Amino acid sequence: MNPKSAHEELIIWIKTRLDQTQRELAEAEANLVEVKALVEQKQANVAYFQDKLEAELSRNELAAEISSALVEDREVNGDMLSEQAPTENPSGNVGQPTFFDDESEEESFEENERENQDDRESHNRNPKDMLYREFRGKTLGEAAEMILDSFAYQVTPEQIASRLFDAKSDDEQLRAKNSLSAELRRGAKEGRWKKVGRGLFASNSFKEEVTDEVNN
Repeated sequence: MNPKSAHEELIIWIKTRLDQTQRELAEAEANLVEVKALVEQKQANVAYFQDKLEAELSRNELAAEISSALVEDREVNGDMLSEQAPTENPSGNVGQPTFFDDESEEESFEENERENQDDRESHNRNPKDMLYREFRGKTLGEAAEMILDSFAYQVTPEQIASRLFDAKSDDEQLRAKNSLSAELRRGAKEGRWKKVGRGLFASNSFKEEVTDEVNN
């Protein structure tokens, strides 16, 4: 084999491997960005639910303390009633001592129970149930596309979510935003709209303007 020809083939092989490796690197970097974004989202979700759990545990402990206090009050009042003899007033009528229940504690306990019930009911709503009236009957993708078409610029999932969902709690807001983000990524891959930057989306009619900056 001609030494020159062998050397040329080696150069061609190296170039081919370089091009292939560069493409693989670009794909790996793109995947890394997606993975980092997913990790950040999951970390935020974990932190939120940890805070939520601590709040619920504290609320349950308070409710248990109030319930225990009410039971003790009733037991004390019952003992006092059994030990207290009937009293006779100046008119000769026999009267019973009057005791006052602490209704405020019981009302507080009932209020906590109602709040817990409201929280449980809000957890049952899915993002489609949270859509504002004008988007009822639409799929999440159709509603998102209507919002994107109404903007003349690129927007974030948070901006879209604020116009789509009537969330009643932080938990509902988080679940709705996560569902919307997944739908936006899927729609961009399917070509229903554009992903124009990290966490930014726009309708297919949106055109990015390139401007040259001159540093004086």
